Amino acid sequence: MYWIGFTARSNGPLIFWDRQAWGTINAASFIEHILPPLRDWLRQEEEITGIRHSVLQDNARPHTANRTRTQMAQWDMPSINHPPSSPDVNPAENPIGQIRANIRQ
Repeated sequence: MYWIGFTARSNGPLIFWDRQAWGTINAASFIEHILPPLRDWLRQEEEITGIRHSVLQDNARPHTANRTRTQMAQWDMPSINHPPSSPDVNPAENPIGQIRANIRQ
């Protein structure tokens, strides 16, 4: 499993989920391993551009858990609602597909 972030200006962190070290993905592990690098990158982008950024995630349980939403609010990381099972409106689907193809080669 991997996570990707990007804006119109730059690419953010590409994080591969280390299942052996981090276990399964749940709200606690998502908050511990994914949100900090995302938060740091978003803050850097906002400092450089002066533009406030939001996070677009699918509706996976670790993304929508109350604990995750609370942490994102505490870290001032606004999110955009995303319809469930809608990869056609997810801008990360094409880059993720390319990453998968390269990994398989």
